[in-house]
Amino acid sequence: MEALTMKHMRVCSCGFTTTQSGLLTARSAQMRATLRTTTALEKIAYEAPAKRIDKEIKSDGEMPMEEARTKSESYCTFNLNAFFDLASLAHHSGENLWTYTGKDGQSIRKALDFMIPYATGKKKWPFKQIETFSWGSMFSLFRRASVVYNNATYEDIIAQLPDVHEDDITNLLFPRKFKTPGTSRKVSNPKASKNPPYVDFDGAMIPSLFWKLPL
Repeated sequence: MEALTMKHMRVCSCGFTTTQSGLLTARSAQMRATLRTTTALEKIAYEAPAKRIDKEIKSDGEMPMEEARTKSESYCTFNLNAFFDLASLAHHSGENLWTYTGKDGQSIRKALDFMIPYATGKKKWPFKQIETFSWGSMFSLFRRASVVYNNATYEDIIAQLPDVHEDDITNLLFPRKFKTPGTSRKVSNPKASKNPPYVDFDGAMIPSLFWKLPL
């Protein structure tokens, strides 16, 4: 298994597109986390800002390499999911990618925020998209953001999505922290942690309680 994760990392630097490479980086980190190969996971997390965030996200949050695709909406969302998964795992190795900001202002949060006016219909997506895309598919990203950043705004945005794809696993593992969208009033929970309480393994979001359990 460790040899397989090393293969993933080599593939990431050998001609794959940014989205494929980013997803492989996240999945490799997940495999290393599962195997408890802490040093290797720390290396991926430590290198992520320079290799991923700084290179793939602009200061205003645009992801130009994804926007140049023929299915740009789909791939921007896909890439954001990979960034979120990587940040969840990096958190457990001591690297905070959620709040990392590059020298030119690049960050995961800016990339998400850049999508907001398009997801809510306030602006028309200016890049190519050759097949139908539903902005409602960003439900899990905005819900996770509301939890990670402890910000009611993201829950309000969910209410503005044209076709919300709510899924039970997100509602179960990322329960709403704020009352009915639009009120921006936090649900009383004085014990809420400031840190992201979940880690994502191969698309399944697992409460960090299980991370602490011995294999």
